[in-house]
Amino acid sequence: MGETVCGSNLKPMADWVKEKGESCRPCVIPVTMEWYHSELKERHEDALAAQVEAAQNSEDIEVVGRVLDEIKAKASPELRDRLLEFDCATQQLKPEDLQEPPSGDASPLDSPAS
Repeated sequence: MGETVCGSNLKPMADWVKEKGESCRPCVIPVTMEWYHSELKERHEDALAAQVEAAQNSEDIEVVGRVLDEIKAKASPELRDRLLEFDCATQQLKPEDLQEPPSGDASPLDSPAS
């Protein structure tokens, strides 16, 4: 990790969650976990999706960060790249970005249909 996937200095989630920053780490991690879970379920990676589900019960954000990093380590290169995109989006989130979009269910990572 640490490579730039989307033009940022991407950090392992276990390190990022420990930092003080502009965004509230415990506030944005549930969003990231939902992105991970949805992507993993869509790709039929049920064992990895179960790890996300188990981590959702943890009140320790550092445990959650480690779990997300462990999932990436086990993922195929294509899936890992997608999960790194989620990490990048999470690490760039600002508090105002967490407002519900007008449509109600659009992900900020969804690209418009071409």
